[in-house]
Amino acid sequence: MLLSVEPVRQEYFSCIDSVVATAANYFGRPAALMFLGYMGFSYSPDKKGAYTYADRLSYGVLRYSRYTLEQYYNIKVSWGHPGQYRVLEQVIQRELGYDRPVGTYLDSFYCPWNAAYQKFHIEHFVLIIGQDTDKGHFICLDPYASEDTYFLSVNHLKKGFGKYILFEAQEARDIRACPLPDILKESRYTCQYEPVFERAYKGMRQFALDIGEKLDMDLEAKRWRGDLSNTKLLRQISTFGKNRTKVSVSLTALGELFPNRTLGEIARHTALLRRQWDHVNTLLMKFYFSRDPSLQIILRDKLLSIAQEERRIAWELIQLAEGGS
Repeated sequence: MLLSVEPVRQEYFSCIDSVVATAANYFGRPAALMFLGYMGFSYSPDKKGAYTYADRLSYGVLRYSRYTLEQYYNIKVSWGHPGQYRVLEQVIQRELGYDRPVGTYLDSFYCPWNAAYQKFHIEHFVLIIGQDTDKGHFICLDPYASEDTYFLSVNHLKKGFGKYILFEAQEARDIRACPLPDILKESRYTCQYEPVFERAYKGMRQFALDIGEKLDMDLEAKRWRGDLSNTKLLRQISTFGKNRTKVSVSLTALGELFPNRTLGEIARHTALLRRQWDHVNTLLMKFYFSRDPSLQIILRDKLLSIAQEERRIAWELIQLAEGGS
């Protein structure tokens, strides 16, 4: 039992993005517009039990949006949690029987081809496209890692399983029949989310001010054995940058369907945010090695500048969603 699925990879994809985009491509649907709801930020300075900045940061309510795929490309994306492994195996066998791949959580600690294998417990997702019951393994794609096909033993999946993602495609709709303001309003990147943008802006400002006062990179890296490449704070900052790239990609794709100069400018300015977030990561690494307190002030000012720019972009999109040109 093996489906013919081609992996879809982009440098800015997360593992979940790769799984969803690959499944969408399998059904013959583009996935670029699924990132319209990605640009979120949340900081909880008083979060109970949080000892690091990484513990206080999250991607916010706009972290992941499947709305556009469902609304305009008629691919239903649903999540489930099996509770027990045998339930997951039944779900996989059922879906493969319907010629549908299955996305599944796999703790990186139990993912043999992952760099974190037997080292760190990091959230990861793969796409199961087949099963070899005689050899006792699943056949899967991990587009986040490579274009290769991997064999995942039942034992490894039993130890590392969690949530799963199901996909069901129906007849596609023509998105061009919908007015641009309506698409922006319905994409969760819109005027009804004004309070979300303001909270994100205030959270980003507070994060910047707190970084300027205190920054202990040894504490941030301690849980990760000093491995900067896996330190959660740096991975989060990198993801914030990549999420801005995703939004830009979606806005650019939308601009190709609905030529609009303002939309094009917003897409371009959003793309530039990636460079700013990457600079924050560079400054954090420099601080880790140098302990130069002046870098904290530079970090603070850089984050304050990003917060202001993201707020400006959000308001421009809100105005466009309200029918502005």
